[in-house]
Amino acid sequence: MTDFNYQPPEARVDDQPEVRAQYFYVVSQRKFLVLYLITLGLYAIYWFYAHWSQQKRMRKLRIMPVWRGIFSLFFAHSLFGQIERRLREERCGHSWNASGMATLYVVLYVANGLTGFFEFSSPLYDIAGLMLIPALGIPLRAAQIAANHADHDPTGSSNDDFSGANIVWIVLGGLFCLMVLLGTYMIVVEKMA
Repeated sequence: MTDFNYQPPEARVDDQPEVRAQYFYVVSQRKFLVLYLITLGLYAIYWFYAHWSQQKRMRKLRIMPVWRGIFSLFFAHSLFGQIERRLREERCGHSWNASGMATLYVVLYVANGLTGFFEFSSPLYDIAGLMLIPALGIPLRAAQIAANHADHDPTGSSNDDFSGANIVWIVLGGLFCLMVLLGTYMIVVEKMA
């Protein structure tokens, strides 16, 4: 009788693709822009939440990602700094101005809030508020590109397809977008009359 029956099976493990842990929420630019613009920027809440959820999981942080998503104004510098640190650790060769982009986000966020906070006599403030929404996406898009590089998926191809939930948000966001544009149009017409 031979001892071969008690040997562990031999398997080649070098043929397996390398799986890297994702430190950040990876998403393609196309998907990011569609979801961000069609929801008039509300996707940013989920976007911050998703990034902080990954950070909590990977770095074993004791944080509440939901609140960091809702109050992104106060956590943008911290998240962008984490992305910058990871880029340096991974030596990805992608450079960006994390602090400058975070500051731009905060300034645009506050400016957008101020356009709706005060009751102005000119309809231009209503239009300015809407125009600031795409502008707010600029620093977020830059951060997403950097996060994708930090996780070695520069194009975000691992999260490029639209899920069923994404389609629902696109439909709801489209309806919301139409209502906001129609409401703004009606306000502008009323103020100009």
